[in-house]
Amino acid sequence: MENKYMNLDEIGYLVHRTSVDKGFYDHEIDVNFVLSKIALLHSECSELLEAVRKDKGQTEIMDEAADIFIRLVDLVEALKEGTFVDQDLLLQDAIENKMRVNSERPKKHGNLA
Repeated sequence: MENKYMNLDEIGYLVHRTSVDKGFYDHEIDVNFVLSKIALLHSECSELLEAVRKDKGQTEIMDEAADIFIRLVDLVEALKEGTFVDQDLLLQDAIENKMRVNSERPKKHGNLA
């Protein structure tokens, strides 16, 4: 990675380019393809859950967290290529906006847990 201070969208672009180069996007990016990518993201979350639950150590925990991030930013770029999301929308902006919204919510957002 060229610059350790890239923003999320720059990282996503590089991650997605690698996925494309490695043949993971040799199909049309339609709704079924996107759903399969979301399922893979879910499976990475389950792998992180198991790494924590089974106390597999900090390296594996961080590797699984990295896999989740990589799959997520890859998916966001695919959503842009598949016209599910406008190309000019940025994940960085969406996260900053969501953080602002969350900071203004009441404690636990009214939930008990």
